Amino acid sequence: MVIEGVAAIGSGIAARSVTLLAFGIDSVIELVSAGVLIWRLTVKLLRGLSFAEAAEHMASRIGGVLLFALAFYVVLATGWSLWTRQGQDSHGRV
Repeated sequence: MVIEGVAAIGSGIAARSVTLLAFGIDSVIELVSAGVLIWRLTVKLLRGLSFAEAAEHMASRIGGVLLFALAFYVVLATGWSLWTRQGQDSHGRV
């Protein structure tokens, strides 16, 4: 996931592609989400069920914030591209 994210973000920046950049950011979000899941399961194993509910709530909030941040970026970047009339032609011309 790290290689996929770095490659997609680098390619997205080089190509000025909102789609590639969003794909790379999504890969980073998946990686962070996996880390949050591991943290949440570790809390349950080490501290018991009473702490697990609080960890579940926090993990849900973190995942939601990350996905809303990605959606906000895509809407903002796409809106900016439309406003400035930048984009790629379907025939390969810019």
